[in-house]
Amino acid sequence: MIDSFVSSKNLREDGVSEYDIIGVVETWLTEDIRDAEIKINGYEFYRKDRRIGKGGGIILYVKESLHSELCIDLMHLDFEESLWCKVQSHKGDGQLLGGVCYRCPRVWKTTQSCWSY
Repeated sequence: MIDSFVSSKNLREDGVSEYDIIGVVETWLTEDIRDAEIKINGYEFYRKDRRIGKGGGIILYVKESLHSELCIDLMHLDFEESLWCKVQSHKGDGQLLGGVCYRCPRVWKTTQSCWSY
C-alpha cells in the first residue's frame, strides 16, 4: 500500500515506460503539491485535485511522444472528478479519447445519472 502518491516517485517511474496513458485515482494531492513533485519523466500530465474535503483527486499521464489536448467540454460539473483528453496516434492517423474518473462511494446517487445513456 502506498501512503503518499508524492513519496512514491520510484514506484511511479519504474516500469511505466511501456504504457502510453496512465490514469491514477485517489491521489490525495492538494494545491500545495507542486507539479514537479508528481512529474514522471517522458510524460505530460493533467491533474485535478479535490477542491473540498480530503482524499480524492485524479491524474492522467500521457506519453510526451503523443500529442494530447485536454477536453474541458467533457468534464461536467455533475461529475467533478473526471479528466478527459484527445490523444493523437503515433502515426498521426487517428485520435483516441482517454480519460480517468473517480466516483467516491458516498456520492453515488448524485453522479449516477452521469453513467446513464
